[in-house]
Amino acid sequence: MGRKTKDTLIKEEVIRIKSMLADVPDKVLKANNSLIERAAFLAVTTKELERQMEIEGVVVKYDNGGGQRGDKISAASQTHNQMTKNLLARITPAGAGQTG
Repeated sequence: MGRKTKDTLIKEEVIRIKSMLADVPDKVLKANNSLIERAAFLAVTTKELERQMEIEGVVVKYDNGGGQRGDKISAASQTHNQMTKNLLARITPAGAGQTG
């Protein structure tokens, strides 16, 4: 059996998320379907970026020419950080963790 496509993984993640929300009324699920799909996309893509970072590392070498070279955070790592923040914002209930 071949490797699953990204679309298949996202659909499976949507099903997994919805199964965790089994007690939520269908009307509410339908109203929030786009958020659930976005969270599924972010979860699958984040895992994909983690695999890329395992292979390439979090820090990569760069050489801009003219003596400018060194280490920098990889594009995969930067994207992963931003997508993780977005995913957490989508799955954290409004007001959670706020004090006062």
